[in-house]
Amino acid sequence: MTKIQRPSDLDPTLFPEKMFALRDCSFNALPEHWWRYFSADPSDLVAKELADWYQKNEDDLLLPNIFTTLELAQEFALKLPKQSEALQIVRIGLAAQYHEQFMAEQTAKRPGEQPEGFLTMLRQPKPLPIEAGRWLGIELGWFSYSSIHTWVCESDNQQLIRNNPPVDCMPNQYGLQNDFAAAQYLISQIEIYNGINDDTPLPKVYPFCLIAYDTSFAITKQQILHTTKSNNN
Repeated sequence: MTKIQRPSDLDPTLFPEKMFALRDCSFNALPEHWWRYFSADPSDLVAKELADWYQKNEDDLLLPNIFTTLELAQEFALKLPKQSEALQIVRIGLAAQYHEQFMAEQTAKRPGEQPEGFLTMLRQPKPLPIEAGRWLGIELGWFSYSSIHTWVCESDNQQLIRNNPPVDCMPNQYGLQNDFAAAQYLISQIEIYNGINDDTPLPKVYPFCLIAYDTSFAITKQQILHTTKSNNN
């Protein structure tokens, strides 16, 4: 995943020029979907190699583009033809106190259906290993089928930051919320706004935590080893 250019409908005094966002119209992630490697031109040798790699590891890869372990994501990143320094491995987690409500909502939407990769992971929730990565912040959004959509897809929501909120809701250098208190305040205000506009009700918004990890397997292994030693002291 890499940063995106700030969308033109967002206020440049509020959001940084480059930002992380789970905005489906500009989300910048690799792979976009596993099947793209199988539908590529037969002469595309990189796509063929990645399709072969997927088949080898498919038991630990989920649709549309989910890695179940950090090591698999790092292995995939090393196979990309041009590794950009801006490329980050990003883990997305849901705030624990919202887990039960979120899963009930998603199950009710599509009862009996096979869940997407993100929901499959959430059925067996585990704490995000923050110590081995870098905290980016909290993204507010809702889940629809295979995508998380950010709260700023509805650009009117940015008015909530301008209206002198009682907590600091200014986006950080990544375009995300810094803490849970700000996220909870914005969620409550978005729900009030959505309730007023009953003609076009929007899905319930949830706080998703983003943690970044280095794409280098060797560096991350060193970080994990250092963290393990520190915890044992």
